[in-house]
Amino acid sequence: MAHRVLVVDDSITIRMDLQDALEEAGFSPIPCATLAAAREALDRESIDLIILDQVLPDGEGLDLLAEVRSTAARATIPIILLSTRADVADRVRGLSAGADEYAGKPYDRSFLIARVRELVREQALSDLPGRRILVIEDSPTFREELRQSLEGAGYVVFVAGSAEEGLHRAAETRPAAIVVDHLLPDLDGPTVVQRIRHDPALRGVPCLLLTASLLRDHELGALAAGADAYIRKEQGMDVLLARLAGLFREELPVSADRCLPSLFGPKRVLCVDDSETFLQALAVELRSDGYDVILARSGEEALALLAAQPVDCVLLDVVMPGVSGKQVCERIKGSEAWREMPVLLLTSREDRETMVEGINAGADDYIAKSSDFEVVRARIRAQLRRKHVEADNRRIREELYQKEVEAEREKAARELAESRAAFVSQLERKNFELQHTNEELRRKSEELEVMKELEREIAERRRVEGELRTASKKLERSNRELEQFLQVASHDLQEPLRTLASLCEMLQASQRSQLDEKARRWIAMIIEGAKRMKALMQAFVAYSESTGGEVDLQPVDCEAALEEAVAELRDAIEAAGGAVSWDRLPTIRGSSSEILLLFRNLISNAIRFRRDEPPRVHVWAEGRDEGWVLSVRDNGRGVPAEHADRIFRLFRRLHPDQTIGAGIGLTICRKIAENHGGAIWVEPGETAGSVFRVLLPGPQEGGAA
Repeated sequence: MAHRVLVVDDSITIRMDLQDALEEAGFSPIPCATLAAAREALDRESIDLIILDQVLPDGEGLDLLAEVRSTAARATIPIILLSTRADVADRVRGLSAGADEYAGKPYDRSFLIARVRELVREQALSDLPGRRILVIEDSPTFREELRQSLEGAGYVVFVAGSAEEGLHRAAETRPAAIVVDHLLPDLDGPTVVQRIRHDPALRGVPCLLLTASLLRDHELGALAAGADAYIRKEQGMDVLLARLAGLFREELPVSADRCLPSLFGPKRVLCVDDSETFLQALAVELRSDGYDVILARSGEEALALLAAQPVDCVLLDVVMPGVSGKQVCERIKGSEAWREMPVLLLTSREDRETMVEGINAGADDYIAKSSDFEVVRARIRAQLRRKHVEADNRRIREELYQKEVEAEREKAARELAESRAAFVSQLERKNFELQHTNEELRRKSEELEVMKELEREIAERRRVEGELRTASKKLERSNRELEQFLQVASHDLQEPLRTLASLCEMLQASQRSQLDEKARRWIAMIIEGAKRMKALMQAFVAYSESTGGEVDLQPVDCEAALEEAVAELRDAIEAAGGAVSWDRLPTIRGSSSEILLLFRNLISNAIRFRRDEPPRVHVWAEGRDEGWVLSVRDNGRGVPAEHADRIFRLFRRLHPDQTIGAGIGLTICRKIAENHGGAIWVEPGETAGSVFRVLLPGPQEGGAA
């Protein structure tokens, strides 16, 4: 049966809008225009949630709120206050009176429905008698078979027909275990498990992967993704129920992570600015993304609101009367309860000093008001993702630290006990031997002091070695986490860029006759910008992969690597009317993939940064005492001597207005040379062009003709 939601508001427009939204979301709304009608509905119906206007024709909504909270049978009904009173003081008063949520008018439909779902879910789940199991399976027949078997075993079952629906259902129901099909229409099962493991609120939930496949690689991939069990469908329901019961055999304490907000839940943003015009414009933009936006007109109001209701992100104007944005930021970051909230400073001043002051005050980001709202929305999304990643990393670090401390404590206690036993035994023996003469006693006493000093030196050496091992592990862990975050962030950012570029291209193709020249130029600029952004992210990922440190050295045929690079760039070379030639190249010891990438980047640069004449590139090698020097000469624009070192730095270009390339290719070349223990440099030509030289140390296994 659908959950019943009592809607109390004297505006027929709002009642109808909320009635439509609630019915679309699967709820049963009961609309009322007055407090009297609401009281009659409460006496007549069993209500699961109340949306209550603060000002009504026959009284204050807070009066009904107080009545509900004072009645034992209704005290736990979730209540959302709905009001045109947008002042922080009214919000604080409503929350202090016992409201579970406060939404200002105009409200955001998606956020309000999300909060209704969340509050009803929390209330309903607290009343369920058995363990909750979530089944994510796209086959209706098998999904229903699973439901009946699990319910027959005494479980409370929730179902989802796709991965995305399942992830949201997991955030809503907080199940005791999740059963996931290996093949789903949108994401595969291992990816779903990985997404669950990345959510702080769900990471501890046991996951069972179901499959019809007999491939061993599928099982290994599922377990590597974080699944707790891998079950073939042909094994039957008895095996599944037994494996599920096995997961619950040892009752574990509920993790604190299960109380955290989920990544899929609604987010609340506090915007603080003394400019009403900017504040309202900002609210409209953020509400379109589904955020619940709270508006404060001063620093004092912002601090009062935070004391009554936590938020997920804070946007602060720097310059305000009274308590400034910088002071509010300092108060937030100085509070144990608030310091994890992301704070973004907004200002019309873009000077370096103001930016440094804001960052020093603890701000997580700094945005100029001249930026468009899309930048603000993107920065908020990035900060919310960073907050969850940092919380996850902090939890992992604390767990590992506690394990290391416990292990070191046990080891130290064991060594101390062994040393103490050995020392006591030795002391007793020595005392027995030395009791006949004072001189012998003095000598043995000196030996004992030497032993103590040696023990202290050994203990100190062990302590230093332990600290070095711990620091090394933390550094390796941080590098792995950073690389994983970069891969995920690049993937998540490239998808909307591809969508943007595709939509613009479709718009350009379908509406070309209706667009004027300016509109077509703007669309072309958007497409080009999206493609350049995608290329930049791909280059950045390539750069991170090229910084792996030591290289597994194998024999590499440089001439074959060069031929492969030229083949990959053949279209660009022919389009430019260029040509690439080379002398006989050696076989060296190195990484074949990195040598290929080295040639590809150097030749690609020579083709792109050409002059008016067709590009000509020549490659040769020279043997030296320290190894091989690979040389790549071009007839392009050339590199001034004063910039010979600058071009190998990350994102550095010769000219500020230069837009060709991502500014990473030569940096990757430098990293490849360093990974091989060598170096790279550039020599300007006599009139034009350049010669890039790469030193690769090592024995000369193959010679150049």
